[in-house]
Amino acid sequence: MIDARKLEAFGSFTRPHFAALRGEVRPLPSVSRLTLACEALQSGFIAARNAGAYANPWTIAGIGKKETRNCAVLGHLWDPVIVGDIGRKFLIQTLSLADPTGAHAFPIEDIGGRPYSVICESCLAGDTANRMDIVIQSLGGTPGWTIVIEAKVDADLGENQLERYALDLADRNRLTGRDTYLILLSPNPPDALDKAIPHIRWQDIASAARNTVSSSDGALAPPGSLIRDFAAHISDFDF
Repeated sequence: MIDARKLEAFGSFTRPHFAALRGEVRPLPSVSRLTLACEALQSGFIAARNAGAYANPWTIAGIGKKETRNCAVLGHLWDPVIVGDIGRKFLIQTLSLADPTGAHAFPIEDIGGRPYSVICESCLAGDTANRMDIVIQSLGGTPGWTIVIEAKVDADLGENQLERYALDLADRNRLTGRDTYLILLSPNPPDALDKAIPHIRWQDIASAARNTVSSSDGALAPPGSLIRDFAAHISDFDF
């Protein structure tokens, strides 16, 4: 219940401050109207809580800023085998933000219409020192393609890490004929970042997730909710 006396006292306390800001005194809404408004807001908050709106599964799971666990979640949310077509849309939205001018020519059309796999913690060239966070590969088609996402949260790149990964991808391209792409996902690009390697931030992933959910019919279905909640979970990774 709303305490009318406390509400009226609050109004009396705040009125001079509002008057000073606005240069004029206007009557505040009546206590009864404010009471009804607060009760309506309270019922809305309760309904949202009972519907699970405040329960972010990624926060509850305790994955925090752990790089490996967040990459595993992200990889699964991009995988149409796991979440359906909304995963394709999420990946396409992400790649569009990583390559806004189209200079890197990501295989958007293939992603939208052909099967692909998503693997985390993969050593493409068999060198265990070069363990790549997320590897996305076409299944079938010629020549095929491989996209590698190297992600950082609260860590720096290893010595020559991007260069080593680029060499591994070049070897794979030479052996298989696949088109290969390397993307760095991190709060800030390193000073010596090769300009040929596109860079995205976690806030870009969050934007792609929100754009995907807002434009999808299944936004309220479980996959859409998981993607939306992941956007909220990673919203402060760049800060």
